[in-house]
Amino acid sequence: MLSHSLVVCRSPPMASPRDSTVQLQVDGALISTAMKFIFHADPRLLAVSPRLGPRTGGTIIQVTGLFLSELDPLFCRFGQTHVPSRRKSSTEVMCVAPSSTTSGSQPFAILRGLFGAPLIAGSFEYLHATQIISLTPGSGPSVGGTRLTVTGEHFSRRAVDLMVLHVRFNATTVLLAEYRSTHTVICSTPSHTPGAVVVEATSNLQQFTASGLIYVFTSKLLTSVIPASGPVLGGTLLSIVTSAIPVRGRWTCRFGQHATAVASFAGAGVFRCVSPPSVTAAEVTMSMANADAFTLSTILFSYEVEPRLDRLHPAMGPQVMNPT
Repeated sequence: MLSHSLVVCRSPPMASPRDSTVQLQVDGALISTAMKFIFHADPRLLAVSPRLGPRTGGTIIQVTGLFLSELDPLFCRFGQTHVPSRRKSSTEVMCVAPSSTTSGSQPFAILRGLFGAPLIAGSFEYLHATQIISLTPGSGPSVGGTRLTVTGEHFSRRAVDLMVLHVRFNATTVLLAEYRSTHTVICSTPSHTPGAVVVEATSNLQQFTASGLIYVFTSKLLTSVIPASGPVLGGTLLSIVTSAIPVRGRWTCRFGQHATAVASFAGAGVFRCVSPPSVTAAEVTMSMANADAFTLSTILFSYEVEPRLDRLHPAMGPQVMNPT
């Protein structure tokens, strides 16, 4: 007895979960009405996912366990920080990881009540925020399979071991093929529709980087250009033969790195454009793109010096041609 209004007692062990009643007895006499008390099964942790997250917080943690339905309210504790949880079912609880001033593994627990004893214990690891700096190469075939080197900062070895460090190409996410260091990882590009995509990385399959780096999936859709050469003055009407190229959009022909010309669709997979002038006679790569940044493969076009008559030999001849 702690006071005239507070009595503390310890519940006895039970062989199985059950509903029971509690009454206060003094000198063999019952002095209180029966109150309900529930013996529940001991909660058991099955999984915590994800187990990693950035120090900035915001990671949605899903805790899967057994016998969670009798526990209310529940709190998640990250180190010494408590956050409320939301129970989705009798086997699943969710909470949002708070921010942390340090990186590394911290104790994680599910508590009954804000100051209750841990019912389920585990760990959660805070990571430095991953960043992507460059991609090598910057383009590859749309069939996929290009070995892409991703350079950045804070690639987590533990995330690789847990198979949660992935690279995303727009909406397509792929697992790493090789971990080199905290600054370099390698993946194999997936098959993808030709075009430019944004590449990001994640260390927990939930929170991604915001690098905005572009990778271009190219496709061998340009078959030939007719004619394959023209004067440096430009003005040559070209027919670009394509294979299964989409007709939609406003297409342009690109000559080398800078010069462009508007293209028109002539039907049967053929586009036409007029070659712009060139400063020098040279062989340039010719490609096509539309407003959707649909970058295609390249073909070669040769700028040639305009023919010029310097002299005529012989300079004279008979007025009537010899029939023989």
